[in-house]
Amino acid sequence: MIGPQDFAVVLPELILVGGAILLLLLDAFFPSLMRRFSFDTATAVIMVALFALWRSDKLLPPAFGVLYNDAFSVFVGLVILLSALLVVMLSWGYMEERRLPPAEYLVGLLICTAGMLLMTRSSNLIMIFVALEVLSLSLYLMIGYDRANTDGAESAMKYFILGSFASAIFIFGAVLVYGQTGSMTMVPMSNLLQGRIGVIGLVLLVTGMGFKISMAPFHLWTPDVYQGAPAPVAAFLASASKVAAVATLLRIVYPAFALSGEMWLSVWPWLAGLTMFLGNIVALSQEDVKRILAYSSIAHVGYVLMALAVGGDVGIHAVLFYVLTYSVATVGAFGVVAAMPGDERRRVDLYYVRGLSRSHPVLAALFALFLLSLAGVPPLVGFAGKFVAFRAALVAGMHPLAIFAALNAAAAVYYYLRIIIRLYMEPRAEPLTFRVPQVIYASLVVAAVGVILVGIFPGGVLDMIQMSARAFIMTSFAIAGL
Repeated sequence: MIGPQDFAVVLPELILVGGAILLLLLDAFFPSLMRRFSFDTATAVIMVALFALWRSDKLLPPAFGVLYNDAFSVFVGLVILLSALLVVMLSWGYMEERRLPPAEYLVGLLICTAGMLLMTRSSNLIMIFVALEVLSLSLYLMIGYDRANTDGAESAMKYFILGSFASAIFIFGAVLVYGQTGSMTMVPMSNLLQGRIGVIGLVLLVTGMGFKISMAPFHLWTPDVYQGAPAPVAAFLASASKVAAVATLLRIVYPAFALSGEMWLSVWPWLAGLTMFLGNIVALSQEDVKRILAYSSIAHVGYVLMALAVGGDVGIHAVLFYVLTYSVATVGAFGVVAAMPGDERRRVDLYYVRGLSRSHPVLAALFALFLLSLAGVPPLVGFAGKFVAFRAALVAGMHPLAIFAALNAAAAVYYYLRIIIRLYMEPRAEPLTFRVPQVIYASLVVAAVGVILVGIFPGGVLDMIQMSARAFIMTSFAIAGL
């Protein structure tokens, strides 16, 4: 029976959707006023949702029987909402500089964030699919929002077509799992292995979510979409969207593989190695900065999958910490790209960023900081994330995979340093002249503080993640009936 406690669990999502509806109505009746206050309204809505999530009662039963409010969903939700908040700040300056109407864009961002939160809470495949479609439709709108940018329209169409295929594959897998088990909730692998239909269904589910996290070989959409999308949207795709998809993948596969260690180890290490290798190798030859960051994001998914391959409390702990460290640095890196207008085609490539340190020394320093964090240079947060993931692999006895990942991380340093060298060691005949909005600087400073402080003092975050990992395992076993 539906009661008030069900709505208490999904209060952050209700706040986000209610805020989106309010913003849309206010823009319809007071367009001139909302051109000035849309970003203030969206920021306030996200802050209220953050407070509601932080103060939520983790002892409440699952809302409507399928939406959990455990420590895992709370932690992932906080990362998603913080990423959304930084993206709103980036979008504020980005859209004001380009004189784009903000209301519809922010409505899409709020609804997309609500879809992400719902997706990470759910244990039911149909609910996951509905939430997945909510966030996907919003992302299509946001990617192609700048109608004057033909690259954005092309990227939106590519993402729409490939995303539709991925959604179809996911729902087909859900139907096959239901046909095998009679349930839309994931069950232990022993039940799925009773027939080929269950195994095929699980493979299709992993394929559908693999597309969303840019896991090889389902990653080919990523560089084209990131390159054409507005830089703040690319930041949102690379951070919040990826965190939500990784958390949902965990919700799907962990109950199924919980008692099948041999099958677990036969799948994830190979996918991890392939993903990090393809991401890093192709990034070495790229010239466009957003494409470099896109292939970098693919490689980082490989490190996440390496932690996932470990399984258990240690592996889930490493996954959660890595996605946090990656998200902070990635939002910052794309934020710097958002601050630059680009060339005549609005593209920011290695040639364009030459000598940025001379004309905009603070912006160049922040960019270098985020790139070094993504490269895993101590004492920044990216190093802490890689350290936890590598240690988990070594403790689990996956020495060949850890060595392969270390070689990939070393190769990745090259393409990060290529950008930094252009920033500091290759001057321009005519310095870059553009104004960086103060709100973008503010968001970059917030991300930089996170990169430095969490890297030097990760203890409190690690304790919170440890609680989240244990709660996730307990919930997964309860879902699987173990």
